[in-house]
Amino acid sequence: QSQKEQNPMEEMEQLENANVELRKEQHQQQSQKEQNLMEAFEQLENANVELRKEKNHMSRSMELMEESLTLKNELLQSAKDELEESKEELYKAKQELKLGTGWDLSKSVVIGMASPGYGMEIYQQFVGSLRATGYIGHIILGVTKDTMIEKTTPIEITNAETTTNTTNPQQQQLNFTNVARYLNSQNVTTKIIDMDDGVCTYNGTVGYEGNVIRRWRCFKAYPDYKMAWARFLFYQDWLKDCDECKDGVILTDVGTGEYFQRDPFVTAARARQQLPLVLFEEHPDLDNTHWLTHIPVLSCREYTLGNTPVLHAGSVMGSREGILNYIDVMVEEFDYWKKREKCRMDMPLDEQSIHNYLYYANRLKNAMTVPHRRGPIHVVGKHAARIFEDVKNEAQDKGIGIDEVFKPKKGIGWQNWLPKEHDLLDPRTGLIVNLDGSPSAQVQQVDKFGPLNRRWLKKMMKHNWPYNKPQELGAVPFVDDESPDPLAAHSCLKKKVIPRNFNMSLASNVVSNQGRIYKVNLWDDGTYCKIRETMLNIEGFSLHPRTNLVDSPEEADIIVWASTRGMTEREIPPSNYSNVVLLDYADGCSRHSALDKVKHLVGHFKRSFVHRRFGKFSNNCTDGWENRVKKESVLPFAYSGAQTFASAGMFPKRKYAITNMLRDDSAGSNKQRKIILNYTKSFVEKHNLTNHSFIGNTLSGKERGFEKVYFKVLANSKIIVTMNPADWEGDFRLWEALLSGALVFVDQMAILDWIPHPFKHKEHLIFYDPANRTEFENLLEYYVSNEAEAESIGLRGYEHTAHHHMTTDRVSYILDNIEDKLEL
Repeated sequence: QSQKEQNPMEEMEQLENANVELRKEQHQQQSQKEQNLMEAFEQLENANVELRKEKNHMSRSMELMEESLTLKNELLQSAKDELEESKEELYKAKQELKLGTGWDLSKSVVIGMASPGYGMEIYQQFVGSLRATGYIGHIILGVTKDTMIEKTTPIEITNAETTTNTTNPQQQQLNFTNVARYLNSQNVTTKIIDMDDGVCTYNGTVGYEGNVIRRWRCFKAYPDYKMAWARFLFYQDWLKDCDECKDGVILTDVGTGEYFQRDPFVTAARARQQLPLVLFEEHPDLDNTHWLTHIPVLSCREYTLGNTPVLHAGSVMGSREGILNYIDVMVEEFDYWKKREKCRMDMPLDEQSIHNYLYYANRLKNAMTVPHRRGPIHVVGKHAARIFEDVKNEAQDKGIGIDEVFKPKKGIGWQNWLPKEHDLLDPRTGLIVNLDGSPSAQVQQVDKFGPLNRRWLKKMMKHNWPYNKPQELGAVPFVDDESPDPLAAHSCLKKKVIPRNFNMSLASNVVSNQGRIYKVNLWDDGTYCKIRETMLNIEGFSLHPRTNLVDSPEEADIIVWASTRGMTEREIPPSNYSNVVLLDYADGCSRHSALDKVKHLVGHFKRSFVHRRFGKFSNNCTDGWENRVKKESVLPFAYSGAQTFASAGMFPKRKYAITNMLRDDSAGSNKQRKIILNYTKSFVEKHNLTNHSFIGNTLSGKERGFEKVYFKVLANSKIIVTMNPADWEGDFRLWEALLSGALVFVDQMAILDWIPHPFKHKEHLIFYDPANRTEFENLLEYYVSNEAEAESIGLRGYEHTAHHHMTTDRVSYILDNIEDKLEL
């Protein structure tokens, strides 16, 4: 029984164990399934991660492809824009080079023949003066062998050797003269003319007994033409040999009386005188009843020229085809004259007779004549000879030397070599002028003045013809040691050298010269150097036709005291002088403390005439002054444009879309400027103009006005943003910007409405409200997008400034307000 009871228990135990094992196995299987499932989930998650990565990668790839495509399109568009700009620049360059009528300056040529025996001075006078005008074309000169090669050189030079190249190995054995080396340095093509006597088949006048009265010398190359005629055949040969000489041509005399003052081809273009053949009239007092033209033409052609203007044969201008046709007709007429005894004149200048006959007989095609002193060639001979004759007579009557008659008075520079009453030159430069006052491009027969302008010529050659380049506004002038220097009269400027880059010889504007001329002394109050304010006054009172600067206040009619009140306690006012004008250039609204010390004040002008709060007009400065000062006696004043500020035209194509050179300074009065600077920065960044704009001031403050880099940035800008100080109006920035020719943005101002010729919004410049950022940015966006309109307003602003707001205009404003108060 006991065994039986034991067996079921064992079975149950075995069964329990089997169940345990079964549960273990089931648990293990479940765990394995869970593990497998977890691994499957993990693999799935990893797969999803990789999928997402791949998706992101594909998305980024698509973005990069889109960015790349956008960049490619932008680069393509930029390249197209640059190509269009290049085409436009090339077109403008060609237009500038051709000057509107097809004469390419680089393919133009000046041709002449120099007589034997000319020294270096003649070639420096002729070639040097021409190159100094900026002329880039060809120069061809016929010269003798002795001019080019030392006489001791045993080498034969023939007419075939037409150029002098001092670096040519084949010519190293030649001993070139200094003249030859000079002409080579000036890129002159020289043609060697054989002057040796040869067989001359041309004979002169035949006398009553059949004998030849005069036997002429001839060139070997053209023995059948006297030398004065043969030069035209040489000109023809040389012009045909010059393949690059395809456009404008001048045939001209070369001698002691010829030099240049401007590029003759540019002058002709501006005067609309670029035609196939242009001939130039001599002085109107000289006509063709003169024996030089009348007798030969009447004798040979039985033709009466009458009292027609004499046309000068020494300089002829035209196109290549026009000049070649002209020479053909001249040679044809030479051939007619030389074969007939009645035409062979015993005189060297009958080419002038033939020249006039051919024109008035309508033998010259497409020819035009230019009246005396109205074109690029000015024949001064008749006028000069008359002046010199008068001088000789006066010298003889007074028993003095010729040089003593026109000896400049003390303080008058060498430039003013001829008295004003002759109305022939610009006394500031000494250049001989046309009737409109512009420099004559080429002057002929100056030697008829005798020694009167010899000193001037030597000075010009010594200094490389400093007045020959066109002196536009802002051009750097020539300053000579002997030039009268109005700066020297002011002791303040002796302490510190003022940059001499403003043009004392060019009036900034045409102002009235009617009325009395006043002697003006710029009072030296003994304080620190007010460089820019003094410069404005010197320029204005020097150039104004009704004022002359004098050194001494005792000899002055008017005392001008310019004060910036930098050291008020040390200022010495002109207390004991009459007719004092105070130009108060100080910032802020306060009244000058030394004003009561001046016994006779005829004019009180205040630059900072208004008070501003947070960059906006608050009140007139005089509102708070004491009752002893009458408001109406204080007149508003402003800085002005000056020639040293002018930079327009420096760059044909401007680089910077927007320029803002206000200093990033949060101190004092510049807080408002910092706001506008930040507005501009933000706009530039938002519109991707960072690389095409100039933002921020990188130059020193005090010398900014004379900093070349500063003016170059202005001249290279399309839009310039500037702003007045926060508490007052008036700075140099505005006038510097206006004279750059860019479109100027400036905050709203009151002073510009209170002085003559106000500036108008959107006509001369853009006035903005510093408190209205939206309007400011909208204005910028509009004018950035409309460059042509911006350029037009900028040009009008420049012209308005140049015509009405230069230093001489401020002087006129002063005179208008003080003349009735002067005690003289």
